[in-house]
Amino acid sequence: MAEIRLEDVSYLYGADTPFATAALSHVSLTLGEDRTIGVIGHTGSGKSTLAQLLNGILRPTRGRVLLDGKDIFADPKKIGAIRFRVGLVFQYPEYQLFEETARRDIAFGPRNMGKSDDEIAALVEEAARFTGLDEKLLERSPFELSGGQKRRVAIAGVLAMDPEVLILDEPAAGLDPAGKQEILTRLRAYQREKKKTMILISHSMEDMAVFADEIVVMKHGTVFCHDTTDGVFSDPERVREAGLELPQITRLMMALAAKGVPVDTGIHTVKAAKACLSALLKGGDAPC
Repeated sequence: MAEIRLEDVSYLYGADTPFATAALSHVSLTLGEDRTIGVIGHTGSGKSTLAQLLNGILRPTRGRVLLDGKDIFADPKKIGAIRFRVGLVFQYPEYQLFEETARRDIAFGPRNMGKSDDEIAALVEEAARFTGLDEKLLERSPFELSGGQKRRVAIAGVLAMDPEVLILDEPAAGLDPAGKQEILTRLRAYQREKKKTMILISHSMEDMAVFADEIVVMKHGTVFCHDTTDGVFSDPERVREAGLELPQITRLMMALAAKGVPVDTGIHTVKAAKACLSALLKGGDAPC
């Protein structure tokens, strides 16, 4: 487990040129251990820039990124070791596959870390289990697999490095609803079983409601708010001020309440809404 912290971090694209653009401005943020942290915001709010700063792909224009209290750029020559500890899955990672078989692709990271053959085999097997990859698929070329299977191979390649912090930038982008639900559920199970720090970047409020313990809302390159998932969704005006919308199920419950149905307007998952409405249909009259 690891804690990652940003201290007054700013980042400029095109720094020292007439075209300098601020992507992040004076961001201070602590992302704690053993939880799933959602990062959400409108396009251009700084989500992906934040992810690349946490992993050391980008270096702050000002401020520091700390991993367990140590500046990740204290020794720039060791930044590669930081990237093994803080794994980053880019959006559409399947476009980065290149090995002859899925197994070899998943094994690439652990092999570069200097792991033994036995360690690599165990890490590949565990990563395949977490992502739901069948043993037979591991022997096939990744380019023969479906889009969803390729996505799993790419994610498994990062999981196999056993990072202390796992960052996922829109991991379910482009998948159908069933595939999206499965991969996010599996990633959440991975985080809980391994007790990792998992940072999930998404544009979907519904995904955040189901899978995040806490949420960082970004707006114009700053942290607009950082609270528990319930805390963020309990303030509809604050959510709208960030340019976002509440989950659809929350809006439905609010609409029902406005018509006099005794429901809890703080509900933000389908599972909770189903339990509430089922109780009402069985004759309950107290707000659920």
